[in-house]
Amino acid sequence: MDPHPRGRRRGRPTGCSREAIEALLRAGGTNTGIARELHTDTRRVAAIRAELDLGPARKTLTFAEKWAAVTEPAADGHLRWTGRRGDWGTPRMVYRGRDYSARRAAFEELHGRAPVGPVFPGCGWDECVRPEHLEDSPMRKALRTQLTAIFGEAAA
Repeated sequence: MDPHPRGRRRGRPTGCSREAIEALLRAGGTNTGIARELHTDTRRVAAIRAELDLGPARKTLTFAEKWAAVTEPAADGHLRWTGRRGDWGTPRMVYRGRDYSARRAAFEELHGRAPVGPVFPGCGWDECVRPEHLEDSPMRKALRTQLTAIFGEAAA
């Protein structure tokens, strides 16, 4: 019995049409993204790109470009999430090749460190994703300590 009934010995299937690849290339898709979407080989996509003289694939988006594409300004200086959401409605984004909570990714980008504990908006609006409004556990603890020092136990 032939272990490869279609005659393929290795590599990814190439059952997609050239027209489908061309359409996605002209729409600005990357070689890897198109290959993944159409279940074909990236070398095939790259060869078609070269034949069409479309130039190199677009560059990887920066964090700021990705962030701007999935957020919009809201009232009072807040920022509303318009992108993908997880199972419980949590804003989600792929950042540095990993699927993150969008708030964690924004916190890490702004502060240059991974957050400790959950990240929540400290501004009072639960839907806010403005990086400057996000706080992790040590930031919330420090704020509680400061408020207690100023206003006493009633502030805690």
